[in-house]
Amino acid sequence: MTSIIAMPFVRYYFGDNNIKPYLQGAVGFGSSKTNIDFYDSASTSNLVSYGFDGGIAIFLNENVSLDVGAGYTSSTSKPQEDNSNNVKFINNAFGLNAGFNIYF
Repeated sequence: MTSIIAMPFVRYYFGDNNIKPYLQGAVGFGSSKTNIDFYDSASTSNLVSYGFDGGIAIFLNENVSLDVGAGYTSSTSKPQEDNSNNVKFINNAFGLNAGFNIYF
């Protein structure tokens, strides 16, 4: 399976200290292609995804932060074929994340 999705996000930081809570939301659109070897065919689907999360950002300086948070993401996949009979696949996920951001 090959998938591509563009999912821009908006993040808001609270406070003026070096340790700031944040909230984030995102919405994205894309497509997916799955090769089905048994039938020697391929299926193409449209993807829609949204998510939100929150956490704490620790700013090491003005341009770098370490982030820890938790969030929820939902993705819906709908096959493009005419014979799909309104079939769609929905994936929901809760997760923990940690990482760093570099701001320019």
